[in-house]
Amino acid sequence: MAANTAEGVFSRIQSIKQTSPSNGRAAPDGMAKLLGWFSIGLGLAEMAAPRGMSRTIGAGPDGKVLPFFGAREIAAGLGILAGRRPGEWLWGRVAGDAVDLAYLWSAYQSQTGDADRKKLIASMAAVAGVTVLDVVAAYRHVSESDV
Repeated sequence: MAANTAEGVFSRIQSIKQTSPSNGRAAPDGMAKLLGWFSIGLGLAEMAAPRGMSRTIGAGPDGKVLPFFGAREIAAGLGILAGRRPGEWLWGRVAGDAVDLAYLWSAYQSQTGDADRKKLIASMAAVAGVTVLDVVAAYRHVSESDV
């Protein structure tokens, strides 16, 4: 069943990519712009209030790494919105999502409190959901010559 679901997702992404008029060199579409602005907003929050963000996601009160994650998010958002090669910046977001998930998983494994673990599970689910959007948007901006 999981293989069929994965095949369906990749099939759907491929059909989106084939019908997309964007070729990786054009301005970002609506979804990419939304992800660009989301990235900037999240990055600003991570840089402005790393301890609060860390507590919110369940990773504890430290938050030392979040300003670096925030800088990465802001750079990706600005890159997407600049419109020169949004696909490359969107794939950068996908890579960042993988780093975020690894960070959250590591925090999950080190937490013992149920409340923090529930927050971490919710945070991982949210990042996984955004990752799907990032992958779809990135595929929409890949040129046929890049495949």
